[in-house]
Amino acid sequence: MSEIPIPEDFQSWAKGRLGKESSKFLSHLDESPIRGMLVNPRKDLEVEGLEKVAWNPLGCYVPEGHKFSTDPLWHAGTYYSMDASCMFLGHVYNEIFQDDNSRPKRVLDLCAAPGGKSLVLSSVMRENELLVSNEISKLRAATLKENLLKWGAAHNYILRQKPEQFQRMPGFYDLVVVDAPCSGEGMFRKRPKSREQWSSDKVKMNADRQKAILKSAVVCLQKDGHLVYCTCTFNDQENIEIVQWLCKEYGMNSVEIKTEKAWNIEERKEGNCVGYQFWPHKVKGEGFFIAVLKHGNGEQIDHDRYRSRRKIKPYPKKHYLRIKRFFNLPEGYALHEKDTKAITCCHEELMDDIMALNGLYRPSYYGVEIGMMNKDIFLPLHALALNAVVTSRQRKVELSYAEALQYLRRETLDLDYDRPGWVQASYQDISLGWMKVLIRKINNHYPINWRLKK
Repeated sequence: MSEIPIPEDFQSWAKGRLGKESSKFLSHLDESPIRGMLVNPRKDLEVEGLEKVAWNPLGCYVPEGHKFSTDPLWHAGTYYSMDASCMFLGHVYNEIFQDDNSRPKRVLDLCAAPGGKSLVLSSVMRENELLVSNEISKLRAATLKENLLKWGAAHNYILRQKPEQFQRMPGFYDLVVVDAPCSGEGMFRKRPKSREQWSSDKVKMNADRQKAILKSAVVCLQKDGHLVYCTCTFNDQENIEIVQWLCKEYGMNSVEIKTEKAWNIEERKEGNCVGYQFWPHKVKGEGFFIAVLKHGNGEQIDHDRYRSRRKIKPYPKKHYLRIKRFFNLPEGYALHEKDTKAITCCHEELMDDIMALNGLYRPSYYGVEIGMMNKDIFLPLHALALNAVVTSRQRKVELSYAEALQYLRRETLDLDYDRPGWVQASYQDISLGWMKVLIRKINNHYPINWRLKK
């Protein structure tokens, strides 16, 4: 039980909203949080015996006492620690596009850090579909980039833009996800300090802030595109009332999502508007709200409109022949060199969209940066070791658990291995990153900003 009390105003609200259930609800907020993990479908992780999350086949519950920070497989991106309730987004995506076999989708995660929602989306999207993940905060954007690179997909495009900047591409996206900044009532159990930051005034302030963000989200949706709005809070002012506002202000249509009765997710209806509320005393997860809206009044665009004059030149074939022994280039993918000199791999069907985005924004990262040339020498980049689409051909050196932790701390390893060259540090046959074997030592090339603190 937390030493920080639940605010009295919130307790009064809960009694009015839930009636007799409120005591059970409030008592659950003082219990230990339920920890979940999203399993990476692109990497081989054995999860037999773990309890599955009912609404997402890639979700599992974490055994009590498990420490993510000291698990090399977590650092390798085989799974991601996240709340089970939030994994419902994967089910929502499949429900929206289950019968849609038209052109590849463009998806925007507008408030993406630290990356959980983007990882859920990436796990259900095809590799020829574009996932744009945005985060304005420099520090949080760095965490977002780290988590996406570890996940090992190749369709990511990472931005640091204010929401209003997305109005520069009206009608561009098929789906926009807004995990809106909120009062955080659903975090009272997981992060008790959030109780001290809560107030009824902040509820109203966040509702106004959410509307400002959503204005930009609506503009960049194409005709019949979908908006997914979600929060980690319980009050109606930030949840169903926002859905009502979107329907009234923009003529959007609220969309029902199929759920199973056994999931115990509350369907929250007000008139023609519907949302889905996760209560911690009813589901095995934290507090969460999600709603889906269809934008029938969105801008119908000709997608050739966004073809950019800033062309990306393919990587010269004569240079590719010199470096191809380092990696496997899947069919349908192409290489080019960025202004930063990073040799980058992208799906050919994404190139027009990437060029269009590059014409308006400066991305933090996109595609898979596999390496750089230093004169005539190829230097592999960390993303190549972690990627599950464009995979490395370099040898793996299997590490013990203790050695893997040494590697993740960026310490020098004393290994019985003397074949010079670049090798992948591996744990349970999953790549962790690069090492360079020299004549008398092995250099640890794990990214310094990612290293595990002692």
